[in-house]
Amino acid sequence: MNHTPSPWTCTEKASHLDITASIPPGEVPFILAQVYGKSALPPGIAEANARLMAAAPDMLEALRECADVLATYSPRLEQNTTVLRARAVIAKAGRAADHQG
Repeated sequence: MNHTPSPWTCTEKASHLDITASIPPGEVPFILAQVYGKSALPPGIAEANARLMAAAPDMLEALRECADVLATYSPRLEQNTTVLRARAVIAKAGRAADHQG
């Protein structure tokens, strides 16, 4: 998976929210994405979207670890609907990373 490593942070600006990361950690952060729509969306929605995006790399890693732990704990869980769904989401994130230029 080739995405910018976490942590990603969400910073509120006057008209938008910035999703930023630092490589290496501790360096000056750079902008990964900007979320607009604070004035067009119901209150709090743009902020919630930006926080969700900022949490994405950590959630992906946690989901991968959970699926692996479940399958290791009980190999029959590898075919469980929830584990299969988790594996599909992990694969989807990998495909998205693979298509970035």
